Amino acid sequence: PKMLFRDFYLTRSCKKSLLQCCFSLPARKAHGSTQITFGADGIQMSASNDTLILNNTFINIDNVAIHLLGSNNNTVTKNNLESNFRGIQIINGMENKLMENNISGGTLVNRIGITLQSSTQNKIYKNKLKENTEGIIFFLSNNN
Repeated sequence: PKMLFRDFYLTRSCKKSLLQCCFSLPARKAHGSTQITFGADGIQMSASNDTLILNNTFINIDNVAIHLLGSNNNTVTKNNLESNFRGIQIINGMENKLMENNISGGTLVNRIGITLQSSTQNKIYKNKLKENTEGIIFFLSNNN
């Protein structure tokens, strides 16, 4: 992979972005044409390809724990997502792999495990979803 996010632990109580909590860096880092934002979302990747998101923990994130926008061929695996509004969301993405993630609703009333919107050819397998209001939502998405 071009980038690797591994072994991060982020909770809402940190009150800063993931990078600020762990490294005291600005909330946005530019990697070529890739933009990764840490904040209301745990990780948000826009137009990012070939990235591995591995073994991270996100708890009580206000919006989406892992959010891929227009991003392709990424692997999201072995992450623990607990009590987030949404666990993993992919919008306008293709050929991403979501595997072996643990996504639990916990204490939130409105919670969604995985959302795919306008996305195709993504693979979702061996994920554990429990205590979510909605497990997996497909909206305008085909061949997943």
